[in-house]
Amino acid sequence: MKQNKRILQDISKIASSAFSSAAGVKRDITSYIHSQMEEFLRGMNFVRREEFEALHKLALDNKKRLDEISPKPAVKVKDVVAPKKKSVATKEVAAAKVSKKPSPVKNNKTSTR
Repeated sequence: MKQNKRILQDISKIASSAFSSAAGVKRDITSYIHSQMEEFLRGMNFVRREEFEALHKLALDNKKRLDEISPKPAVKVKDVVAPKKKSVATKEVAAAKVSKKPSPVKNNKTSTR
């Protein structure tokens, strides 16, 4: 009976040391991943939220001032229509109308002797 208790105590000590070392490994892995993520994010050169909001507010204020001092455009960009391109056939027809040279007439008469 004493031997069984001793075996159980040894198993208990081994299990507790295994669990504590597993917790240590988990802590080490977690800190390693955390430091790698911080290094990665530092390298990405992100902007802090406060800086972004301050610059966004500044841009909106500048836009409002610009709208106040500049006249409103009479024509919107979507109202402007690009000119249609002429096709090659249309250009050829226009060129033919300009030249108006008579086409050569072939003489189909055959000489008889």
